[in-house]
Amino acid sequence: MAAIKCGIVRGTVIPFYAKQRLRRISLTAPSCAFPWGHKTLGTLRWRKDAALFSLYAVVMNDATTIPAVPSAVRLLLRPLPLFPLGLLLQRVVESMGRRRPGLFARLGIYAEKVFLVDPTDLPFVFRLNPRPVRPTIEVRRREESSTWDARIAGPFGALIGMIHGAVDGDALFFSRDIVIEGDTEAVLALRNALDDAEIDLVAETAAALGPTGEGIERIARGLLPAASHLTGLALTRADRY
Repeated sequence: MAAIKCGIVRGTVIPFYAKQRLRRISLTAPSCAFPWGHKTLGTLRWRKDAALFSLYAVVMNDATTIPAVPSAVRLLLRPLPLFPLGLLLQRVVESMGRRRPGLFARLGIYAEKVFLVDPTDLPFVFRLNPRPVRPTIEVRRREESSTWDARIAGPFGALIGMIHGAVDGDALFFSRDIVIEGDTEAVLALRNALDDAEIDLVAETAAALGPTGEGIERIARGLLPAASHLTGLALTRADRY
């Protein structure tokens, strides 16, 4: 393990160390560098200067708090049939494929991969195949998740927050609030495609429902700010309120 340049924390320059294993880089820092007790390194960034690559770590001022789905909501969701939700989500991803043809096409060879999106505080998982021609998504009980090429697991608040740009994906991965398994390059490609698309799930759902979706979206926009405030969940993009 060797020292690589420095990290910038709260305006202070500190040393840190990096060790690369396979395609993953782990970072540590002296405990004296974190007098407030928070030692988790956040977003990893590369900076090119005079043909030399220097490594910097951006450390959050405070630990990111990921809200949990309220227990009452989880209890209500557990006995509900999954077919209606699956039908709605399938309609949404098909609409996104038609309206945003570059979204799934950007995945290239990874578009044929099967992604298991696992919100660990919900009683079901999502099995996504983002093919450009006909993308599919299935809602399944966790014990019936079947085979997959890549798994993305974490609290629902972290997953939807990353989709809506409310939390930094790199920080979530480094803090292990979100855990990935399987084909990590496929996960990176999917995440980059979603980041660039700046997806808002409320707007995408409304578009998938056609003319009736406009009224539903108006009602949702009126209710979501209060719901997001109460639960802490990023139920839509902040710039769409």
